[in-house]
Amino acid sequence: MPLDVCNLVGRVIRDHGAGVTVGPPGTGVYTEEILESGEIQELEVTTSEAREVELLLVGDDTSSGPSSGGSTSSPSACNDSGNNQAGWEEDHDHNWRFNRDTAPINQGLGEPDMTKDEAEAALRGGTVDITHTLNDCGLNDNVNGTTATYLGDTSRNSQMSAAGDCVSYFSKDEVNVVDFGDLPYDKVGKTCIWTIYNVGNDEVAESDIRLNRVDHNWTIHPNAPICVNEYDVESLMAHERGHTYGIAHVNEDDHAYLTMSPEVAECSSGPRTLGLGDVQSLRAVYGTT
Repeated sequence: MPLDVCNLVGRVIRDHGAGVTVGPPGTGVYTEEILESGEIQELEVTTSEAREVELLLVGDDTSSGPSSGGSTSSPSACNDSGNNQAGWEEDHDHNWRFNRDTAPINQGLGEPDMTKDEAEAALRGGTVDITHTLNDCGLNDNVNGTTATYLGDTSRNSQMSAAGDCVSYFSKDEVNVVDFGDLPYDKVGKTCIWTIYNVGNDEVAESDIRLNRVDHNWTIHPNAPICVNEYDVESLMAHERGHTYGIAHVNEDDHAYLTMSPEVAECSSGPRTLGLGDVQSLRAVYGTT
């Protein structure tokens, strides 16, 4: 739905709770929110150089919510070639930081406290899962240019308002930040990606990720028998990092075991390991060496 840009730049647009701030001509902003139901909500808003605002991925995404524990009709991850691209790419080394002071402490009942080092390691692991196409399918890590450099601690926060909306393109701080913080209670995690128009795929200008530590519990031991109602830090990070690198969701009903399935279930380590379609999607965006 193209709209005249006149007075929209700087205004917040929300779609079923997912909010972004309209940017200037030649830019875009995308958000994905993972909900406590296991479903997702997406919204993308682009402002063309011709000064038209276009709303994409509009609608109630939860209507096609995930099944519990995966769909029996889905092939195994290594036999599933389902893949989708978002229309942007991170064409530079992705330099990112983690606000360590925001790391959660308590894991589940009976589990030891999570240290800041452990939280950092899990976030770094989720990034490596994507950049090195970690998989159990025997697929080579030959994707061209998916690199990331962790630059350490920061006092900055991900660029989201108190209401959980992605801030204006003008307001972002040019630092790729991951943090734990507060989001509306039904949101487990949120990603904001700001892009710049480019022929072919748009370029990522900034990518911020927040995990909700106020209303939800986190773990680094998702397969432990005592894991109950907790989300695996690395799994959620791998899924969100897939968006940073321009790969999009696949249909849950047919591709439930891929990392880019629109479900990150509690006490699951599945997204840590890419499937065939996840790897093929990265290869489609970046090519191979």
